[in-house]
Amino acid sequence: MEYRKHDRVHLIIPSQIQMVEGCAKEDLIIQDLSIGGVFIASQKLYALDTLIEIRFPLPSENWTISATGFVCRHSCQTPSGMGIQFVILSEGDQKILKKFIRERAEEHWIH
Repeated sequence: MEYRKHDRVHLIIPSQIQMVEGCAKEDLIIQDLSIGGVFIASQKLYALDTLIEIRFPLPSENWTISATGFVCRHSCQTPSGMGIQFVILSEGDQKILKKFIRERAEEHWIH
């Protein structure tokens, strides 16, 4: 059984990521989101422990989340991609993200 520290929601959100050490920004798709991190669908996998900066809009919140995280896992299943664990997330972004995830989780359980 898989253990997760935080609740997560499945959704499709465009994101922009860039390695902290500086590469070109890439537009990728977030498929799972939690207060602790994201799963990004991608054929190109960054090396484990690579620090990245990520920015993504929250649908219906009129807010863009900016965070720093590291690649914590790879998935070669469909969809392939990588898990990113947040290590820097501002207090304001945490508050908005928690609210967004809570509301999405409640919608999922109600319907």
